[in-house]
Formats: sequence, structure tokens, C-alpha cells
Amino acid sequence: MNSKYVFNVWITEDAESFITDNMDVVEASLKLFFWDRFEMNINRFPDRILAEAFNVRRSQVDIKELIRRFREEYKPRPNVVDMIFIDRDLFIDGRSYIFSATHMATKTITISIFRLAYAVNLGTEDGRSLFRERLYKELIHELGHLIGLDHCMNDTCVMAFSPDIPHLDKKLPMLCNVCVEKARVLGFNMEFDGGIDI
Repeated sequence: MNSKYVFNVWITEDAESFITDNMDVVEASLKLFFWDRFEMNINRFPDRILAEAFNVRRSQVDIKELIRRFREEYKPRPNVVDMIFIDRDLFIDGRSYIFSATHMATKTITISIFRLAYAVNLGTEDGRSLFRERLYKELIHELGHLIGLDHCMNDTCVMAFSPDIPHLDKKLPMLCNVCVEKARVLGFNMEFDGGIDI
């Protein structure tokens, strides 16, 4: 991989403190795949688009509607990845909720911190560490999809599907050897140590 990627990080107002306080987690996940071959820009996600994608009946944000409305206003560009962080519960048809999703066609990653902070006391060191680890896992998982990795059958691999918090917490914050090799075949060397302190 020789191209330099641009990551536009979009943060909703209610997620701002969560993400700005943990921007090192975001950067470490990007370095895992892209080393230093990326740049990152921080943006405020438009409140209007978030409101338009909110499903009042479910009290959740419709991920498909969020991406559709976002892309109507912000067209995808080559080598630009848009990464959206929200503090609202996400859903997709057929599931009661999801933690995150990647829309491959437009290179759009959406991560909800709503459930990642579930039953976590962020006022304690242990609570902050658990939240940071969950956030890191979700970031690596979605970036893995972005580069072409599928869900892994190894339930401790970060690329395993996580239908709920217990499954998410069971996973290790790293790719298994099989997924590391798949990433290498796709042109991404995973030997770099991102150096995250969780």
C-alpha cells in the first residue's frame, strides 16, 4: 500500500468529549493498518443529518438513512475515508442494534459509543480502560472491513462478529494470525506496533 489515505473524523456534539479524550485510541487503530501513511482531519458532524436519521419509534439512529443523508451532502472521494462517531444507539434492518458499520462503496465508517460505555464507570481508571479497549476493538474491526477483511470464525479475533457486549469483551484487541496473513495478502503489513495504552 503506497497511497496516502485521508481520514475525515466526524464527531457529533454529544460524542465530542468521549472521542477527543480518546483520540490516541483512534490514531493507534489507524497506525495499525496505515502506519504513518495517513492524515486525519476533525470535523463536527451536522446535527441536522443526525436528527433526520433518528427513528423516533425505535429511539435509535437508522444507519442506512444516516449514511444516505450524509452522502447526499458530502460526496465520497478517492483515498478519503469518512469516520463518524455518534453517541446514539444504531440499528439496521433485521437487528435490534449494532455497535458500528462500514459502508464499503462510499468508504464510510460509523461507530456508536452508546453501548460501548454500557455499565462502565468512566470516573474510574478501570472503567476508562474498558471503554478504551472496546472503542479500539470496534475501530480495528471496521478498519479491517475497510481493507477487505471478512468476519473471522475465531471468536477471540477482533474480526469476529460481536452481536452483544459479552462477545465484544471476549475478543482480543488484535487480529488472529489468519487475519494478519489475509491483511498482508491485501497489501497491509501488520507488524507495526500502534503503541496504545488501554
